[in-house]
Amino acid sequence: GSVNIVSRSGSNRIHGDGFYNFRDKRAGGANFPGGEDNYLQRNNVGGAVGGAFVPDKAFYFFSAENFTQHLQAPVNLSGTGLDDLGGSYSAPYNEMELLGRFDFNLPFGVKGFIRGSYHNNKDIGGFGGGNNYSPYLNENNTPNVGGGLDFVTGNFSHSVRVGYFKFVNHIRSEEH
Repeated sequence: GSVNIVSRSGSNRIHGDGFYNFRDKRAGGANFPGGEDNYLQRNNVGGAVGGAFVPDKAFYFFSAENFTQHLQAPVNLSGTGLDDLGGSYSAPYNEMELLGRFDFNLPFGVKGFIRGSYHNNKDIGGFGGGNNYSPYLNENNTPNVGGGLDFVTGNFSHSVRVGYFKFVNHIRSEEH
């Protein structure tokens, strides 16, 4: 499936924002199942900028965000007769979002836009949701691009949209 969200349009003034968020177990994280006190750190950084190429005519907007998590995933085998085999493995997670948009005010009141985005996420996790030693790498890439025109003729408003969306999934064993 696909979710379409309307993003900010440019304006005549250059504007932007940025952010950074850090979190680790010291920020109120509880221990993992079985009382494991494993390593956990999350970093989230991003920002956006927009403005005009040509005032009142052509605008741009770009944004980017990256989320990284470092985790020692616990494998809790207590109560199974295999208690001595419990432990953990490295299970990093990374997610990146990029967005670019151009808006145009064309003759006769026609408004147009071109938009492109790219989403990538990559994680290592245990098969079936976690608590085991069968880690696999799951990577998703989702590039998409679209554009459109909006205009009015008489009492009617018109919107024309075209787009391309592709989802690519790669799953493989993480054992080396």
